[in-house]
Amino acid sequence: MIRTRVGYCGGNHPNPTYHDLGDHAETTEVDFDPATISYAQILDAVWASHNPCGSSYSRQYMTAIFYSGDEQKQAALASLAKRRESLGKIQTQVLPKTTFTLA
Repeated sequence: MIRTRVGYCGGNHPNPTYHDLGDHAETTEVDFDPATISYAQILDAVWASHNPCGSSYSRQYMTAIFYSGDEQKQAALASLAKRRESLGKIQTQVLPKTTFTLA
């Protein structure tokens, strides 16, 4: 099973909204069953779905992978290192998941 939800993450501003985002970024949260799809497969899809070398003009639209826990952190950092080998400078950030707020 996979479920996605759109919202805001990565900041400290309380109760972000589209009109009062504060320091959050717009993001998609992915809930998944690791028996159905692996975190590595999800990371591959994330890397394939955007230009990781392009810079964003605001924090709201930055590209980031938010991880939960050490296992996801290590997998996300390894996938970032792999992309750097082939693409060079990467703008996509790997960050700890903070509170996710639905849009």
